[in-house]
Amino acid sequence: MKAVCYKCGDFKPTAWKRCKSCNYRPVGDDEKAQHLLLSSHFNNEKKLLKFSEHIKDGKPLEFKEKDLEVVRLVIKDTINRGHQHKMYILKLSGTFFLTIVFMVIFYFIQTSK
Repeated sequence: MKAVCYKCGDFKPTAWKRCKSCNYRPVGDDEKAQHLLLSSHFNNEKKLLKFSEHIKDGKPLEFKEKDLEVVRLVIKDTINRGHQHKMYILKLSGTFFLTIVFMVIFYFIQTSK
């Protein structure tokens, strides 16, 4: 992915990484949504170049509230799926660990007879 920094207009590898030119890093849902809208997830290279030139010329970019809301929902959904995946891994690990514990207990019960 490629993205444009909302503050200085330089290109950076991803939307939420710190910009090497101005050292700015988006924080919070609104800033993250703005930077994601300025990425290859939502725009082609030609549009990103136009956004970059626009910002470098000192012209402010304005985002439609509707677009920002959609991206905020995408961010929230992605985070929720990440948490669900972590919980699944924890449950799976716990089940595996308990299975091993019960097997060891069962082994000692069988060998002590």
